[in-house]
Amino acid sequence: DPINNIGFFNKIENPSIDIILKAIDIDPFQIRYVNSPTREMCIKAIMADPRSYNAINNPSDFITKFYQARTKK
Repeated sequence: DPINNIGFFNKIENPSIDIILKAIDIDPFQIRYVNSPTREMCIKAIMADPRSYNAINNPSDFITKFYQARTKK
């Protein structure tokens, strides 16, 4: 299973949504390798580690507000 060696995730051509979600489960910062992450992917990454927000390519307004709500002190 190539996803268990997370260092190779960014080299998988056209990974399925399931592979991407598994990679995010293992390491939320893997979202940096997803060109157009879905809302589900972004939320999963932020829920696992809010710092992964900075690795999201072009976060939508919804994702930005979600992140802000999760990190509000």
